[in-house]
Amino acid sequence: MSARMLWHVPILMYHRVTPANGSANARYAIPLGRFEWQISWLKEHGYQTVSLTEVADWTEGRGGHLPARPIAITFDDGFLDTYQVAIPILDRHQFTATIFLTLDYVGGCSEWDAGTREPVAPLMSWEQAEELALSGFAIGAHTRRHVDLTLMDLANVREELAYSRRLLRSRIPRSDPLLAYPFNRTNGKVMAAAAAAGFVAACAGGFLGYSRYCLDRSDPTHAEGLLWLLQVSGWMYAAGTFPPLRLLRYIRRKARNQIGK
Repeated sequence: MSARMLWHVPILMYHRVTPANGSANARYAIPLGRFEWQISWLKEHGYQTVSLTEVADWTEGRGGHLPARPIAITFDDGFLDTYQVAIPILDRHQFTATIFLTLDYVGGCSEWDAGTREPVAPLMSWEQAEELALSGFAIGAHTRRHVDLTLMDLANVREELAYSRRLLRSRIPRSDPLLAYPFNRTNGKVMAAAAAAGFVAACAGGFLGYSRYCLDRSDPTHAEGLLWLLQVSGWMYAAGTFPPLRLLRYIRRKARNQIGK
């Protein structure tokens, strides 16, 4: 198997960027200091941000040449601290990113997190998202209601995605036809529905695949040392799909399910 089939453009998945002690119990909140270090490290080591469309085209052998050290940066949900805290840091380092909005909650709070270990937090407004689109950031959809599409019947999946695309385009004409699946979960019917709804690429996770409608991402929220280096190296997906590691993840998942019963 060639290196070209194993190496992939690294895609980072962020959610919130908070003060060091702001969300100690949150799984998806990266402390500000760590985020600043990660972005500075990428700049110092010659990384250049590329769009998800460029990455999707690359998976199919289309498009132009990528830079020597490409990386794609994404933010899920559209939190207000993405706009207030993360974007100025990216601007300072001349990086771009894709922000995926949970559309029915724009300008409100992350109500879908109520009752979980994630704190409910404010989201950016339509005006703020449009400002980012005009300044060169990609604005995509994270569905309307942050629902697990793999648990819905096909008709509802199609409606959810088609409406998401129409709503985003109507509110932000310069938005991008990009999608991030809630909870990083997808399957064949969901990917087909994403394509039918007019999205040109979609992000997933959990080593489900690396293709136009299943672009695998790494979560750097708690990444340090060797894990961080692996995530940004482009070899994370290959390592994660290595059979022994797949078996280990399966055993851990089964154990967590048993504990939860």
